[in-house]
Amino acid sequence: MRSRTAPDGGGRCPRCALKFPVCACSFLAPLGVRTRFVVLRHVREADKSSNTARWAALLLPGCELRPWGARSDVASLRDLGQPGDWLLFPGEPPSASPPLPPVPPARVVVLDGTWRQVRRMLRALPALQALPRLSVAPRPRRFGLRAAPSPSHLSTLEAMSSAVALLEGEALAEALDACHLELVARALSARGRRLPEAA
Repeated sequence: MRSRTAPDGGGRCPRCALKFPVCACSFLAPLGVRTRFVVLRHVREADKSSNTARWAALLLPGCELRPWGARSDVASLRDLGQPGDWLLFPGEPPSASPPLPPVPPARVVVLDGTWRQVRRMLRALPALQALPRLSVAPRPRRFGLRAAPSPSHLSTLEAMSSAVALLEGEALAEALDACHLELVARALSARGRRLPEAA
C-alpha cells in the first residue's frame, strides 16, 4: 500500500507521519551510527506516509534528505559522486559475503523511490553511475508496508540497515531493525492490521 498524507496532515504527526494515536516520536531518537548517508528522495515519495526515508533521517545522525524531481535538479547535486562516495544499490544480488570497502565510505548515497523511479534517477546522474556500489543482503525478519516483488527489493530503511550492518556491525543494525519493526507495527495497527508474528 502506498498511502499518501492528505494536504491537511490527515490526522498524522508532521514529524513521523504516523497517525497521532500511534505517533512514534517518543522513541525516534538518533542512534549511534557514524556512517553519513545522503538520500535522494523522489518528490512523489515525500507525501507518502509509508516512506521510510523520513524515519531514517530521524534515526541516523548523519543522514541528509535531498529532493529529486527531474533532470533540472542535477545542478544542485554536483557535490555528489566525489571520491569517497559509494552508491547503495541493493537491486543487484550481492555475493554470499558482500565485500567490505577497503576504506569506509565518506558518504553513502541512497536513491529513494519506486524501482522505476530509482532507475530513471540513476540514468539522469552519470556521476553516481560511476561510483563503487555497496551491495547488501536483506535483513532477517522483514516486514514492510509495501508489497515487495522479491526479497532483494528492500525499503530504503531496510537497505540502510543492511549497509550499517556491513560497515559498523550487527549491534547497530539490529537496533535500527527494531525501530523499523516498531514503526511498521504502529503503521499497520492504525490500519487495523498486525504484524504476521503478532496475529
